[in-house]
Amino acid sequence: MQVADTGIGIAKDKQHLIFREFTQAKKTTEKKFGGHGLGLTISKKLAELLKGKLTLESKLGAGSTFTLQLPLEITDAVEKPGKEMPYMAPKLRMLIIDDDTALLHMLRELAESMGITAHTFTNFLSIEKDSHLAYDIVLTDIQMPQVTGFEVLKKLQSGIYKHYSDQPIVAMTGRRDLGPEAYIGVGFSQVLQKPFTKGELIATLKLLGIATQKQEPQEEKVKIPEQEPKLYNLDIIHSFLGRNEDAIQDVLGTFLSDTETNMKLLEETVTAKDYQQVNHVAHRMLPMFRQLKVENCVTILERMELGTPENLDQDILASSFVVLKHSVKELVAELEERLAINPDYNG
Repeated sequence: MQVADTGIGIAKDKQHLIFREFTQAKKTTEKKFGGHGLGLTISKKLAELLKGKLTLESKLGAGSTFTLQLPLEITDAVEKPGKEMPYMAPKLRMLIIDDDTALLHMLRELAESMGITAHTFTNFLSIEKDSHLAYDIVLTDIQMPQVTGFEVLKKLQSGIYKHYSDQPIVAMTGRRDLGPEAYIGVGFSQVLQKPFTKGELIATLKLLGIATQKQEPQEEKVKIPEQEPKLYNLDIIHSFLGRNEDAIQDVLGTFLSDTETNMKLLEETVTAKDYQQVNHVAHRMLPMFRQLKVENCVTILERMELGTPENLDQDILASSFVVLKHSVKELVAELEERLAINPDYNG
């Protein structure tokens, strides 16, 4: 099958680039015509998964022709109706490393809801080199205090961890100063930009040729009526957990506990004018505040994450913390009111 256009065409020396993730032939193409450089990558990978191939013939200024070849046979046989086959492989196993316990909790809940076995760790150093840990894919945060995501990649690929046998490693990052190529270029298979949704996680797995078990419809739990929250938004949380109220309550409870600890630590580091620790604590807090879309807090935490004595003087740092503390206090009050609906909550 062939698809041809009469568009701008692609120069011969640029044609090898267009099947790469997040890449286009020219940097100006996205701005002028749109797109993110993923469509052809996904199409090519799907073709290869079907034992076929996708090729290109193009001339600059004259258009392009894409040819899809698949090893299919024409048959007159009629498919008999039967049980729907899962669109993904069952019993997927996932290793997840992140020092944000609330996010880790949410990812674990998501994995369980999708029939995935999730091995979760807040510190890579707690994983033994000769353990019998079994997994099909690794998700790792990038900025962690003991071992960074880049170090996780290097250690796993060093060959000294018996449980690692070239499984794909996906970077999870909240950083905005590095593009996907900075991670893929050093060996990561893909990148998930925090905050990400359940759909984005599934799309990434599919891009890697990995799939999860299709879930049977579950009996919907009774929805607890609630007023529209003013200070936060659960859209992303719902994309992960659906309307599973128990799971949502657990995640929010963990978030409140972590926030109390982090705010105390942040106050100490701001008082001590320890910018490096301020950066670290703010970075650790940001993912869940972004997941909950607490925009006023996110703005302050982003400044603290990148703050230095040169771009954020001590007076502004201290006053920013005061504003943050007030906003967090209001957020906590609203979340605690929501959690109080659940009689099992002991916050």
